[in-house]
Amino acid sequence: MERHAQFKYDAAPLEIYEGPAEKPPIAVTCVLKAMAAGEHEGLDKGLEVGAEGRARVFPL
Repeated sequence: MERHAQFKYDAAPLEIYEGPAEKPPIAVTCVLKAMAAGEHEGLDKGLEVGAEGRARVFPL
């Protein structure tokens, strides 16, 4: 029984990553948002959107 409890304990950190694994990468989300806004032609605007996404996900 203890071995089973240890297995459940070891699997717990993997459960944390199930949610993010189901979401698209930040870059994909930023590109799709830029396209939806009609800004898919401007590389500078795309980079700006990407930087904004990174700033929201990884604030300093």
